[in-house]
Amino acid sequence: MFTVLILEDDYEQQKAVSKIINEHYKDWQIFIAGTYKEACNLTSTKCFDLFLLDIELKHENENDLDCDGLDFGKYIRSIEHYLYTPIVYMTALPDRIFFALQEIHCSSYLVKPFTSYKLIETLDYIIGEHRENKKEKVRKPRTKITWKEVKRQKVLLFWAAIMVAYGVIFYYLPLAGWAMAFQDYKPRLGIFHSAFVGLDKFKMLFSDMTFIRVIRNTLAMGVINLVVTFVTAIAFAILLNEIASKGGKKVVQTISYLPHFLSWIIVTGILHDMLSGTGIVNEFLVNMHIIDQPINFFAHTGYFWPIVAFANVWKETGWNAIIYLAAITSIDPSLYEAASIDGAGRWAKIKYVTLPGIKPTIIILLLMNVGNVLNAGFEIQYLLGNGLIQKVSQTIDIYVLKWGISQGDYAIGTAAGIFKSVVSIILIFIANKIAKHNGEEQLF
Repeated sequence: MFTVLILEDDYEQQKAVSKIINEHYKDWQIFIAGTYKEACNLTSTKCFDLFLLDIELKHENENDLDCDGLDFGKYIRSIEHYLYTPIVYMTALPDRIFFALQEIHCSSYLVKPFTSYKLIETLDYIIGEHRENKKEKVRKPRTKITWKEVKRQKVLLFWAAIMVAYGVIFYYLPLAGWAMAFQDYKPRLGIFHSAFVGLDKFKMLFSDMTFIRVIRNTLAMGVINLVVTFVTAIAFAILLNEIASKGGKKVVQTISYLPHFLSWIIVTGILHDMLSGTGIVNEFLVNMHIIDQPINFFAHTGYFWPIVAFANVWKETGWNAIIYLAAITSIDPSLYEAASIDGAGRWAKIKYVTLPGIKPTIIILLLMNVGNVLNAGFEIQYLLGNGLIQKVSQTIDIYVLKWGISQGDYAIGTAAGIFKSVVSIILIFIANKIAKHNGEEQLF
């Protein structure tokens, strides 16, 4: 039995739509709701295969002002069972259609007044597509692996084995070194003969105020870099897409990529020259009478984090924008045409078409980058840091280098590295759980 839920507040429209469906699809079971609450109640008690939703609903009281067909669509998509269930919107206001197509991921729409032929045509297409998707999801029977097939795919299998071996040797075998974090590790004794001390190294680590300060620095710079680089990359991609001239767009795009390929040694050298007492920044500020004398930017703790953020933005914005530009090009041009017909300007198109269109890409990249919050960097902090700003420049990676490697306390260095890895994994799982709960794209 194929079940349909019709959310429509107009009684005559309810009768007309249900009559057309009954005449054409005799084995369908139809349920009708006139309000948001009725639809929610039906959804909680029954399982539906298709939703026909009116966007504009009449409201019985002021508390229901935000409860329209779009809100019910969002509610449906937040339920895992209905994540891919077809949704068809019905509306007399076409300007709300392109929002529904992108934000709610609806299957199709009908603009009132619509004919019975148009309704049936839309439903036939939706149902046909839904059934094809279901067929694709059916697991195919496992094919037997024969020696003939192995010989035929021998080149592919050889390179696959090489990549697996590479991963095992360079990614998984070194994890055995984590045992040092739970030992009083002595290089001359090795991992197998060093004394086991349990969590003593971790207790020592978290009782060290220097390490607590290092965590603060790493977390602060990681969050700043994540927010600033993320926002600037999205904004840059959108603005770059708005350039009408193809030649101008290519020139700007190419120039913006170039800093990514520069070594941090070169970038920090440029920053030193720019921000030195005789650099271009101080010369400009003095000549414009903004300051009386040059500022030693690398002697004041308050300037270090903004400098690091600026360097990351300058170096990586163009490169990070590539994937957003690719996502923008995949948006259906008809959505922009529909928005233009409805009178939307350039900023309105960006808000209601471009941003919802690249939202899945933004969510996925955000989830991937959340795990890198504690990877605030090493090179730029190490190269720009000095004794005067050590309190704000040290990161966990620098701490591991200084105490774990330079001073030979490998156990402490390993414990710090384990802490960073575990926190990163936890952050990824939390972010993915939040995204899943809100019905957004997820990593797993």
